[in-house]
Amino acid sequence: MLLKEYSAGILALSLVFINISARGLSTPADAKPAEHPAPFAEQMRQGIISETETGISVVLMLNKELGTEISSTTAKDCFEFKTLIERLGADNASAAKATEDMKSAGFAGAGSSQAAYISILKNTLESLKNFSRDQTSFPEADRARIFAAAEALHEAIGETTLNNMDRQMAEEELRSAKKFKEAGKLENNAECLLHTAELTQALSDYKAKNGKCPENLNLLVPGHIKKIPAIDLPGHAASRAVRVIDEDFQADISSAVKDTGGWLYFSNPKSRYYCVVTPNCSHKDSDGKAFYTIGAK
Repeated sequence: MLLKEYSAGILALSLVFINISARGLSTPADAKPAEHPAPFAEQMRQGIISETETGISVVLMLNKELGTEISSTTAKDCFEFKTLIERLGADNASAAKATEDMKSAGFAGAGSSQAAYISILKNTLESLKNFSRDQTSFPEADRARIFAAAEALHEAIGETTLNNMDRQMAEEELRSAKKFKEAGKLENNAECLLHTAELTQALSDYKAKNGKCPENLNLLVPGHIKKIPAIDLPGHAASRAVRVIDEDFQADISSAVKDTGGWLYFSNPKSRYYCVVTPNCSHKDSDGKAFYTIGAK
């Protein structure tokens, strides 16, 4: 796979945002949200929350898996969003703590406070999940502000992440993947990660549009992804085959893996892994982790 193709994959991993217009992290002062949003509008807002969670998770994954630095802009945007949620939720103690986190991080530029930036993103992700779970306790006006801020943060993360991608790091990861393949060892870590991200994004887009995940991955084609990517896993031929788990699956995900290659997809809304897609392979990657853990949540 050429560097251009690899970078395109990184783009798919980085730009996990829906087609929305750019805006600031706050809503206009004279905005008057509806007391009872229409069902479709509410569905779209919940989709934005899901997409924002994915965006922050991807930035953290890029940092962990490829060593991509988190920009000071992304950290600051996340800090402001987290503080907004906490202030509207009357959690002044957490908001004060967030201010101290901002001071300690310094936002002095990429590379200077990566540990602090990672902490801020993780805490923002936790605040967003808490809001998603308890959002009915917020007045509608406050919910509307948070949804608008989440939408803006989502796009800002995508743009900033793309602009700060370390191309040399991506190229080095590609070289490592090729070396593993040539040696007959654990291969295609980066490619597997990217294809999993592409499918995960397609599922997220489908869910935001339809309010649920598809019964099978073929329903994503061609509206949300051109084709199901073939995945080349160690010990298996490249395959687009999908093993669908349509039962109320609650056991550990490892028990669903048949190690036959291709993909594993959970389609039952009652399953603890609903809407999860991951490689159907128990072989280990270069970090010693089973490939099926890549997409597991």
